Amino acid sequence: MKKQFELIGIIFLFLIVGLSGCDENVTKAEKEKFIGTWYGYTVEQGQESYGKTVIFYSSGLVVWTDSLQYTYRIEENKLYVDYGDISADVYSYAFKNDYHTLILSLLDPNSENDKDYTIHLIK
Repeated sequence: MKKQFELIGIIFLFLIVGLSGCDENVTKAEKEKFIGTWYGYTVEQGQESYGKTVIFYSSGLVVWTDSLQYTYRIEENKLYVDYGDISADVYSYAFKNDYHTLILSLLDPNSENDKDYTIHLIK
């Protein structure tokens, strides 16, 4: 009986370790879709504004057109952009055109950054 409990415990341990690694791999694969230089436009209060460049690095750094550097992370199919001393903006995102077009929609309508972005991978 003791050996059965040990065997069940070992199997349970392998399941826990195996399943906990799956989420990290999914997040890493999802994050890799963002890596690169993107160019496009924002939509702010119904008006399009061109000339926005966004660079996502594998290190978790993101650089916007204004050369300001922030950090980002992907969690639960949402993009979090951390501006440092203020809380992070949360975006829903959708890839189109075989991952060459990225649409970001701000989820917090009370944020100072009330913009939606459509950007295209250029490198």
